[in-house]
Amino acid sequence: MKEWAEGNERGEEVALIRSSHSLRGSGGLQVGWGLSRRFGLLGSILLGYAESFDDLRQNAWDSDVRAALSYDASQDIGVPLGLALTVGRFGYGVDSESESGVWFWNLRFASQSRSNFTVGIELGRSYFTSTSTGVDQTMTMFNFDMRYYY
Repeated sequence: MKEWAEGNERGEEVALIRSSHSLRGSGGLQVGWGLSRRFGLLGSILLGYAESFDDLRQNAWDSDVRAALSYDASQDIGVPLGLALTVGRFGYGVDSESESGVWFWNLRFASQSRSNFTVGIELGRSYFTSTSTGVDQTMTMFNFDMRYYY
């Protein structure tokens, strides 16, 4: 921002927003298992390789591993309400000395009154170490969403 303001002051044409092209490829496996009509287990593992956005870091491998337990409350209370607890870890710099990552959990409540539409509220928390300061940090997330499946 400072660069943009100083450039405009000097009469130079300086872009406020810069675009950077990067390529990312990934592949993974997702599995689900219905323990009963009420409970289900979900799991996923994803491995990818990404170019650095700004060339400040080297290109790196990243990984995403998750596990979830879901509960269908409609079996007990007759209301189309679901609950899911997800835990996982996202890591980047896999197989390098500078590996770092984010541990997280999410709790999601969703209403599915139709087979192809849900409305949900999600609350989550992430735990990570800042790469610039080395200090342990947390981030809280709240999300409201509508999902349409076709």
